[in-house]
Amino acid sequence: NDSEMTIFGFIESVGFGAFSGLIGGPGANKDLVLTNAIKSTKKIVGREVRRANQKYAQKAISRSIFRKNRLLKNTAVESIFRFFLGVQTANCGAEVVPF
Repeated sequence: NDSEMTIFGFIESVGFGAFSGLIGGPGANKDLVLTNAIKSTKKIVGREVRRANQKYAQKAISRSIFRKNRLLKNTAVESIFRFFLGVQTANCGAEVVPF
């Protein structure tokens, strides 16, 4: 690229980068939600394994694991969407078309 950088180009680039960062958000593990969900599931499984009523314990374990997996799946889907949207926004500002 033989073109010179202009102050307007710099400001535009920074603006699109900031907007892209806003779309991306604080990150997937904000406030340790994912970490706490995994730790909580481990505690529940450990507690329920010692329960005398194994039929109920198995239901509680399954429910806890299902909730954890659903949270992780939803987080992954949202993160991928936000990443894609942020990249598209930044590319739009830089006039780059990846697809």
